[in-house]
Amino acid sequence: MTTVQPLTENRVPLPEPTILSRTPPKARTRLSPDLLLTESYSDFSVDRVSPGVARIILRPNTRITDDDCIRTGAELLALTGGKPGAVLLQVSGVGSVSRTAISLYCEAAAVTAFAILGSTPVDRVIAHTLLRLAPPKCPTEYFTDEEEALIWLRTTP
Repeated sequence: MTTVQPLTENRVPLPEPTILSRTPPKARTRLSPDLLLTESYSDFSVDRVSPGVARIILRPNTRITDDDCIRTGAELLALTGGKPGAVLLQVSGVGSVSRTAISLYCEAAAVTAFAILGSTPVDRVIAHTLLRLAPPKCPTEYFTDEEEALIWLRTTP
C-alpha cells in the first residue's frame, strides 16, 4: 500500500486574493448623506474631467437600464451642483443601452454638449442609436479619441 505524503517542500505560495473595485475611488460620490455608490451598486461612474466638463463611464459588458440612467443623472447633478456643463459619455465595451435610457440621456437638461467616446463597432452603433432615436437637445458628436473629444467639448459653446 502506498501512502501519499502531503506536499510541503517546493510549494509556491498562492498570492492572497484581492478584490478589484469596479468603481474608481474618485467616482464614489455621495448622492445624499445616507447613500454612497459603491462597486456593488453601479455599472457606471461619474467624475469631473475639468471645470465645466464631467465624464460618465459606462462599465464594459453591462446592460444600461433606465434605472442606471436615473442614478447617473442624480450623480451628475450632485457633482455639478445642478449647473449645466459638457459631458464625455464613455460607452467603450458597454453591452447595451435600453431605449428608455437612451431617451433619458438625450433629455438631460443640465448637459450643454455630449461627446460620446467609443472604440468598437458596437460602441458606434450605440452612439448612432442615441443620435437617431432621441436626438439630444445639445450638440453631440461621436469620437474614438478621448483628447479630441475633450478639445471639442471645451470649444463647443
